Amino acid sequence: MGKKRSKAKSSTDVEEIGGDDMLIALKKQKIHKKKSQESNEDEKIISKDDIKKLTKSIKELSETVKKLQEILLTKADLLDQVSLKAKESPMKKEEEIVTCGFDCEEFKGNNSSTIFVKGFQQLQSRDDIKEALTTIFSSFGVVTRVFVPIECKTRVPLGFAFINLRGGEGNDKALELNGRRMGGRKLEVKMAREAEEFYAYPGFNGCGRCIRFICPHLTGHQEDDIFSWL
Repeated sequence: MGKKRSKAKSSTDVEEIGGDDMLIALKKQKIHKKKSQESNEDEKIISKDDIKKLTKSIKELSETVKKLQEILLTKADLLDQVSLKAKESPMKKEEEIVTCGFDCEEFKGNNSSTIFVKGFQQLQSRDDIKEALTTIFSSFGVVTRVFVPIECKTRVPLGFAFINLRGGEGNDKALELNGRRMGGRKLEVKMAREAEEFYAYPGFNGCGRCIRFICPHLTGHQEDDIFSWL
């Protein structure tokens, strides 16, 4: 009862209050609009940068593809040139590529004093066999010739050899090696004229050039006839 009642607000006061709220609302709207515009401008700037980067990437990719095309065209030209050269220069015949096993100094020389040796290890090379036989037979005389026949294509020794001592001196002692062992294998040693291999090479295949060295007078015969003779 003792408290004073607050005076009721007049219509003028209400209008003033309402006007202030509207001003505040308008200011907020203006601030929001300004921020929205700034945001849109930022987005526009980012989009331009992205477009520039994308344009640059596309340009680099195009240059890379162009270089790859140039490389492929160059390789294609090289392949064409190689193909043309291959057609212009045909492959050599096999008989020209293979070195004949009889095309050597030791081939000629078989005579009545020649010694025949068989039974040594065939897995060794021609030179190794020749060196080993030279060392062994040097104990009986001066070795003037050691011929180890081989297959022309495979270069594998046929398993026998022909040896000559100077003047035939030491042949008798050399023949005593018959039945002895060389590298764990039993040797067969005898005068060459007593061996079948002195006249022909059983199981020998040879090459197209062999006949030129073995029997020059048969040159011109058919290959099958020549090797049936061998």
